[in-house]
Amino acid sequence: MESRNPSPLCSICLTRPADKTNSHIIPSFFISMVSSVDNSYKRGKELLFTINERSTSTYIGREVLPEQLADSFDELTEERLNQMRKSDVAKDYIFCTHCEKKLGEFLESPYHAHILEGRHIPIDVAYYYWISIIWRTAKFDSQSLDMPKALVNSLGKRLTNYIRKKEGGEDLSFLMSKLPFTYKVLYDKDYSKRGSGIIHLEYFLRNKIALFILGDVIFCASFSKHGFSRTSVPYGLDSLFASAPENDGHSEERVMVVSEDDIIDSIKQPFIDIIVKRRLADDKEKIIHIWQSISKKDPRIPKTKYPCDEFIEYVLSELYSEDIKDGNRTTKEHFTNCIVKGLDKIYGMSVESD
Repeated sequence: MESRNPSPLCSICLTRPADKTNSHIIPSFFISMVSSVDNSYKRGKELLFTINERSTSTYIGREVLPEQLADSFDELTEERLNQMRKSDVAKDYIFCTHCEKKLGEFLESPYHAHILEGRHIPIDVAYYYWISIIWRTAKFDSQSLDMPKALVNSLGKRLTNYIRKKEGGEDLSFLMSKLPFTYKVLYDKDYSKRGSGIIHLEYFLRNKIALFILGDVIFCASFSKHGFSRTSVPYGLDSLFASAPENDGHSEERVMVVSEDDIIDSIKQPFIDIIVKRRLADDKEKIIHIWQSISKKDPRIPKTKYPCDEFIEYVLSELYSEDIKDGNRTTKEHFTNCIVKGLDKIYGMSVESD
């Protein structure tokens, strides 16, 4: 008789089967905030480009109309469109249906109303809302947030205990003081509608600081026992965060409202610079690797280990040409075409793209 692997257990309750699909690691309203094609901040309207140093993926919400994609894509096949309808910012079978529902009921829905509409929420909700986001991103998206395993496990245990206690209507006060965790929040209402909202997460081991850009919201957390008093915020942002109130879960969350867009611009620019630098370095490696592969097969290619700098720079300029729509810029077909054009332009070689 064929044996079957048991279903994984829910990562929150650790008892029920993890039967839920499409669980968002980052709450969906942040995703919609930065990517809604009509600036509605509504789920289903997303056009999201997920970019790292090695790849770019695209997610298109179910309610986005084909005509709303004309500025970002050339003609799309039904196959590619369906592929991009599958979210890469969500995961299957990590939570049970019950616990995901409780995450929404206890934390996500109240905090959504709090940050967007200014509604009053209990002290514990904001505190554990941010713990849940840090834990989820660190546990299920470690490439984005590489935190010490012991810290991640500790956050997970606290979240599990919190949901159990919350369900049972028990006292939560003892849960609020066992882990060094304080945080600051900056909020620029509707920034993503006026500018270019992004999501970027980073943890700095030396500083014990987590810094999240989440569209209109900037979140900075300290896991030092001294809070922010004896540590610095990376990227030279100490002076900016100095005036933001520090939250420790013992009083209502205080948010610093920002009214000048250049403040958030100054925070997100270092992240963008790092990604661009890493992405360009990786693209150069790909160009060199393709050059070396072709040179083994085509006797017309100069027998040098590396192509000339002029070739590399030309291919990069074509890759990121402003004439190419965002949705087409990072496809394999576009990369191949740029290599072919570079061989023709720099080396006078006509090569068919496969």
